[in-house]
Formats: sequence, structure tokens, C-alpha cells
Amino acid sequence: MDALDRPRQPLLERPRGYMTLESHSSLKRYWDLLAGLRGAGFALTTPKRSTPESCRRAVEGLRFAQAGGLLDVDAIRVALLNDDGPWALGQFTLSESAASSVSSLLAGEATQLRAILDAAYELHVDLIVAFTRARELIAKVSNRYWPLNELSSPFPLDFPLQARRFGDINLRTLLDRAAAGAYSPKSTRDSNE
Repeated sequence: MDALDRPRQPLLERPRGYMTLESHSSLKRYWDLLAGLRGAGFALTTPKRSTPESCRRAVEGLRFAQAGGLLDVDAIRVALLNDDGPWALGQFTLSESAASSVSSLLAGEATQLRAILDAAYELHVDLIVAFTRARELIAKVSNRYWPLNELSSPFPLDFPLQARRFGDINLRTLLDRAAAGAYSPKSTRDSNE
């Protein structure tokens, strides 16, 4: 095993934006998690401003279909409203169904938008998993909805479609299940073909 599989240099402290998944963890637990993720087919890379010896890895390939139920309704409303009211319909060129779903969302009903997300999008989850000198297993997560087919996407790519944030327990469960092979990585390119 090389440094990519078994990094030996814990982070000095937990960086901002990272969640603690386990306190009193161990380097072996971290290595087992990385081995499980790699064995399940997920690509592990060394993030920018990090070294192969550093206990920090980006996990690529976590994607979930029919994830409209994870829509963060409040965050999207905030992103689409300003002091003068809703500006989204004028800011973006939307199809009739997409525009209707946004109007419904702003009126308090997200069912139509969730259905569009279920049918035409998948949720991409980007993770960085790390281990600290204080024996913490930590992770940083970001997610976004991505169209299955960019050419016929109901919304422009810069439209603020946001999913709810994962809590530490949800994220730990997600990682453990991914490492156990419960999820398999897939490519959006494969979905378009």
C-alpha cells in the first residue's frame, strides 16, 4: 500500500467547514474507510494544497437519482428573492414547466420542482474525508443538482438549485454505507449515452 491508500500524516487541526464524524477515532479506522471507498469503486484523490502523505482525500462519484425530496426550499427562496420581490423569472430563460415550478415554489409549494428534479437531475455529493492529530474523523461536504442531460436541462446550469445540508450523523452513515458498497459510483456521461 502506498501513501495514497495509507496516508500517515494527520491534520494538525480541524479546518473550517469540516464536520466531526467521530471523536476518538483511529488511523486504522481512517485507512479502512478509504480502502472500503476505493474497493466500492469510488475515486480517491489528494485535494489541492495537500500532499499524498496528508490524511485528507477527496471522494468522487457519489451521485443520487430521484433526490428531489432533498431540495432546500428555504435556501432557494432566499437565492431567488431580493428586496423588490422575485427576480428569477426575468434573470433566467426557463421553459414553461420550469417557470411554473418556480412560481409554485415561491408561493410555498415545492411539489412540481421536486418532480422535475426527480425526473431530470441527480444529486452530486462531493466529499473530502480527513483525520486529525486529535483523533477526529472529519469531512467536508458540498452537493448540487446536476442535469442528466445538459443540452435539454429544464434549468440553466447557474440556476440556484440547492439540496439540504447533510448533518454529521447523516454524513457518517452515508460514508459508511458507501464504503460497504451500498452505493456504486456512476458517471453522468454514462447517463447521457
